[in-house]
Parts: sequence; C-alpha cells; structure tokens
Amino acid sequence: MSYFKKLWSELLNLVFPPLQCCPFCGIASENGEICSFCRQEIVDFQQQPHCNRCGRRRTSKKLSFSSGKVLNTLDKLFSCADCLNQEKTFKMARAIGTYEGGLKEAIHKFKFKRQRYLAQLLGPLLVNVFWTCPAYQKVQVVVPVPLTLRRLRERGFNQAELLAREVARALNLPLFLTLVKARETTPQTGLKREQRMDNLKGAFKVERPFLVANKTVLLIDDVFTTGATIEECSRTLTSAGAKEVYVLTVATGNSYG
Repeated sequence: MSYFKKLWSELLNLVFPPLQCCPFCGIASENGEICSFCRQEIVDFQQQPHCNRCGRRRTSKKLSFSSGKVLNTLDKLFSCADCLNQEKTFKMARAIGTYEGGLKEAIHKFKFKRQRYLAQLLGPLLVNVFWTCPAYQKVQVVVPVPLTLRRLRERGFNQAELLAREVARALNLPLFLTLVKARETTPQTGLKREQRMDNLKGAFKVERPFLVANKTVLLIDDVFTTGATIEECSRTLTSAGAKEVYVLTVATGNSYG
C-alpha cells in the first residue's frame, strides 16, 4: 500500500471507525472481543453431560449444574452408543463446544477465509479445556492432524498446526509434526461413518517415530464429527509406539445416543 493510500485509509478510520465485532459470529461487541452470546454457547456446552470417551454431548436431555464436581460425576457415567459399539484407540477426546453457532462460524472463517489470527483466540480456549481434564495433564508431546501437501499448498496453512502451536506454547510442551498424511483421500463430507473409515485407512504415517515412542500424545484438530480422522490418526500414532493418545478439538458433533 502506498503512503497516500495508507494515509487515506487511516483518515477514513478516524471519521468512520470500523465496527468492533465478535470474531466468531460477527455481531457488534465491545473492543472486538468474543461476544457474551458466543461465550455462553461454550459455557452451556461445558455444563452438559458428555460421553466420557469421545466428549460429544448427549442431546436427549439438557441439564444445569451448580458445580464442576457434579458435572464430573455424571460425565463418568455416560458413554455414547458409538463408543460402546466401536472400540476407540484414543483414550479421551474433548472440545471447546459444538460445531454450530458462533464456533462453527469461527472455524469457517479460520479455515476457508484464511483468518489465521483466530488461532490466537481459539488456542487459549483449548488450553482452558485441557486444564479441566486431569487425565490430560500427563501428556508429553503435542501433535496436529496433518494435511496433504496439495491441500496445504491450496490453503496456505494447516489450521490444526496453528492451533497446536498455540497449545504447545501455552503448556510448554514440544510440538512435533511427525504425523503426516501419506496420500490424498476423497473429501469426508457426505460420507457415512463406515465410508469415512475406509477412506482413511492407511492415509497417515509417522515420520521419526522415536519422537512419540513411549510418549503420551495430545492430538489437535479443528473438528471432531464422526471421529473417523481422529481414530485413524490415533491408531497410526499408537502403532508407531505412542503410549496413549488424548484429543483436543475446537468443536465436536453430537453423540449417537
């Protein structure tokens, strides 16, 4: 931008100040912070019972809780039908909130509109979830879910890696890009669970497996829907020698029962 264009832009901002909007949903908010509505969506999600394994919420009954102790007790009693019927490789998965509303808008802006700064807002929210789960505090390394080189060139960045960098920095843990996507796969959107699992078989590999050998891994991604990608990544990591895999994602879907 030339000097005069920059000056003109600054003058316009003085006369017509840009609106301060919620970075998630886009409605007006004080100082451009996450609005109270989007924050409440996250609080509501965290206060509902979740599957103890995959972290997806049970939608058949919405409850309120007066203390985290009550929530933790109920959380341990609930396992969704999917986790009861399908053996999981990862030990536990948790998320900031559901893949809807402001959080869904934030992910779309982050991934498809290249608003990378959102990683700096979502990262601390992931860290908050991390500290509410005692089991997570034994993790030793952070690993993001990878993209293929073609998708990486198209997008210009891996959203999971940006999130993982924020989390690793805040937790003072090493970040390893040791998990890679070995081949292109058909887009998962529109595929049923079984098709998603078949589509991803053998799609990932671990380079320099000594980095995760006998380590408890924190796997980071943006969205957990059916869990097919997370499961295949976890299986690949444990096959390479990882001791256990715990998962953090920005958003998650609803449980199957």
